[in-house]
Amino acid sequence: MKVYRVQCIVFVILLAFPFAVRAQEKKVPKIHRHAGNMPSMLREIERDVSLVETAPAENAPIEGRVKNKSRTFEAFIVDKTQIFVKDLKSGKTYEIKGLPLEHRYFSDLVWVNNQTVMFDRWAQPRYGNHYAFDVARKKLTAAVPFPDE
Repeated sequence: MKVYRVQCIVFVILLAFPFAVRAQEKKVPKIHRHAGNMPSMLREIERDVSLVETAPAENAPIEGRVKNKSRTFEAFIVDKTQIFVKDLKSGKTYEIKGLPLEHRYFSDLVWVNNQTVMFDRWAQPRYGNHYAFDVARKKLTAAVPFPDE
């Protein structure tokens, strides 16, 4: 009888496993499921990227304001080429600095979870770089080029 129970439990776990994997995949917002399988450039640039306490220029155009689910951080794009993160608890504002192609536009700003913000920076009209930044750890966690398809 015990063997039968163990087999049933293993069967249920194996049956549920594909659904758990699919649930993990859905955590990445649809807009950031880019086509292509390009190599990561994280190692080449991560030491240059930082989160610096600063404030956006007065009267600078702000777009794409998004708050994380727990409403502890807010991210926004300033003048299309700068990304800022505001800690809503402390009131401090930070800029993500050191990403390549500083003059190019950002787009598709979205929170993946309560501490990771994702966004794209376009290198050309049909080629961009996808980034993920962990605000709590102040660390770049993904940097992957992708073609626009």
